[in-house]
Amino acid sequence: MIGIVLLLQLLAVAVGPAPSGAEEATAVSPQIESQGSQAAEADDESRSSGKWLPLPIFLTEPAFGYGLGVGLGYIHPHKEGVETEVVPSLQTPQSIASGRNTQKAPPDITGVAGGYTDNETWFGAVGHSASWHNDTIRYVGAAVYADVKSTYYILDRPLDFDLEGFGVLQDLKFRLGDTRFFLGGKLLYLETESAFDLTPDVDTGIDIGEISSSNVGIAAELSFDGRDNVFTPNRGQLMELTAWRYDEAFGGDYNYWSGNLKLLSFHQLLPQLVLGLRLEGSAVDGRPPFYAYPWVTLRGIPALRYQGKRVGMAGTELRWDIFTRWAVLGFAGIGSVYGDDAALETQDDIVSGGIGGRYLFMPDEGLWLGVDVARGTEDTYAYIIVGQAW
Repeated sequence: MIGIVLLLQLLAVAVGPAPSGAEEATAVSPQIESQGSQAAEADDESRSSGKWLPLPIFLTEPAFGYGLGVGLGYIHPHKEGVETEVVPSLQTPQSIASGRNTQKAPPDITGVAGGYTDNETWFGAVGHSASWHNDTIRYVGAAVYADVKSTYYILDRPLDFDLEGFGVLQDLKFRLGDTRFFLGGKLLYLETESAFDLTPDVDTGIDIGEISSSNVGIAAELSFDGRDNVFTPNRGQLMELTAWRYDEAFGGDYNYWSGNLKLLSFHQLLPQLVLGLRLEGSAVDGRPPFYAYPWVTLRGIPALRYQGKRVGMAGTELRWDIFTRWAVLGFAGIGSVYGDDAALETQDDIVSGGIGGRYLFMPDEGLWLGVDVARGTEDTYAYIIVGQAW
């Protein structure tokens, strides 16, 4: 799972609309805007001939260890698509209805990625994204092999585990008319082997131990993407609603439902000031494998620390671009876990917050890179962030 997530970060430029030229990608200060036309010409030239995009991967999730990785993507030569006006700062019914006329077709990207951490977690992955028929169809596919070593919490007791396996993700969606809405489906296939250093001596209702299993699911998804930049947005909204069914009838070993709703909104309050808002919730129903229970994902909270059948998160982030290519930010978030699983104990108030700094690493792509320091419910952690943390 970790490998698929990291590879999709590399392919994220194909999930939503690409920047409408360099001015849209870096519309954060008057100094940058004054360079917009020259950068746009260079960007158009590179898009017409294709280009390579190296992307460093800094693995700073405390649950999986600290390490390094690298991703390499090839942006295929630009093909004709829709590319006219800039993205509105706030979507309205009128702008949604005419969104097709204000959106640039995303590029096709083929990428590979790999990484290794200090607790011997590693992964290797390959993927491809494309759009067809004048950007009315979008596709993302990835395959990954990973060996993940981490800690799982049962009855509030930490249990070390090793999860090794292979996964394939397929994502195909279709544009609804002339809007920015897409409707489609996903397929996920996982073949895993898990082993725990110690297992509880009571029945927790969660399958853990030495297990070789398959997990196969299909999903229906509805999405809306009005962001001006998929790497580090300055304005616009993102909505993703996904409903999964995992079933033995598909060739897996588990039967359960899973769903996720994600809402992001970005607002450029001033040329140098960007406000980001996040609301996200996940839920499962049935008896999923231990790694499929949703968990609270906040900076300052390790992955897998707080899990349950229903999880919700809310957060905010304020970025101030103090110089042409330098910015500072502050962020805060809160999470909640609900459900009747006594084995997954949690606490009522899961909060975190922190500060960070950013450097405009790739102006033509609007890609910021930086460091965040976050304090959670138990400890303080440092993160290296590539693009938007959400």
